[in-house]
Amino acid sequence: MENNKLNPQVIRRFMKAAAIAFAVGSAPAMAKNRPNSPDRPEPPRSSAESPAARKPSEQRFHLALRPARGIQGEPAPEQIRVRVLDARGRCHIDTTVSGPCRLGPLTAGEYMVLFKAQGRFDWRRLTLGEFPVPEILVRGVA
Repeated sequence: MENNKLNPQVIRRFMKAAAIAFAVGSAPAMAKNRPNSPDRPEPPRSSAESPAARKPSEQRFHLALRPARGIQGEPAPEQIRVRVLDARGRCHIDTTVSGPCRLGPLTAGEYMVLFKAQGRFDWRRLTLGEFPVPEILVRGVA
């Protein structure tokens, strides 16, 4: 009788790929109308209050995303589907971009950026709240 158990590492990799595919999805992104909530405070009303005057936990950051040519000269992706999830798995940004862009504003914290370009998925973990704010390059593939 043979052992029918699957290797746990294979299962973890499969679940990770499935989670990324599910999170990125394939439907076009649409803007969401979100009412103000405790998680999303209102922007400052006074022109005297600048982003630099805020506490670090209240500062807003913009994430830079830029398509780039591949390592072996492949063309840069024309469209990139981007989702930005916080540490609790809540989606803050869900959009499709073409060309260099800045996404945000996002509060300081840990985020996972999922993106799909040229039929391939990838992701990055990053922490906002430190300077400089990182730029994510999405390279073309063959």
